[in-house]
Amino acid sequence: SVTFSRTSCALAIIRSYYILRLRYTSALWVAIERPERCRALVLVMPPALGGSGVQSTEEKRAIQMLEMLAAAVQNFGVEKTIELARNMPGFAANPDSAEEQERWLRAQNPLALTHAIRGVVAAPFHDPEAYRRVRVPTLVLAHEGDGLHPARAAQLLGEKVPDCTVHIAPDPEYWRTHPEEFLAEVNLFLDRVG
Repeated sequence: SVTFSRTSCALAIIRSYYILRLRYTSALWVAIERPERCRALVLVMPPALGGSGVQSTEEKRAIQMLEMLAAAVQNFGVEKTIELARNMPGFAANPDSAEEQERWLRAQNPLALTHAIRGVVAAPFHDPEAYRRVRVPTLVLAHEGDGLHPARAAQLLGEKVPDCTVHIAPDPEYWRTHPEEFLAEVNLFLDRVG
């Protein structure tokens, strides 16, 4: 069984053959700035890359919603935030994912969550041209219909990273509801890079 969270995650396969789970931007930073430490890269649901100049209206709206979530957690606490978020469009794709989102929020430390969200929102990204410096095989798994993890970001990586394979699922729930396909894609990639 495979569990997924809606937050971006990344796997960097290090020369010592350890698999290290990093925040997406950290894994990409290692591949760009410390390439000798990275043997391959698997990026799952990349965030809105490239800065506000290339982000769509949907992406900007999703980022604003994330900022509002951080402010609500800080000012009202997790339970009141969940109550307010249930009525926000885009909180969840369906009732099952709404329950999953609520469980995830309840499991977080409110202070850490607030700082983590603000860090994601304010994190500086490399200029997209820097992605050309990634010199390791890269797999990007993304999906349509999510302003925080837009397919555009995956396509941007596919255009800039020299040895990049991109798979874009049709909707935000796809990889969660098709874990066998997700694992098959990752295993095929890992077999290829040895």
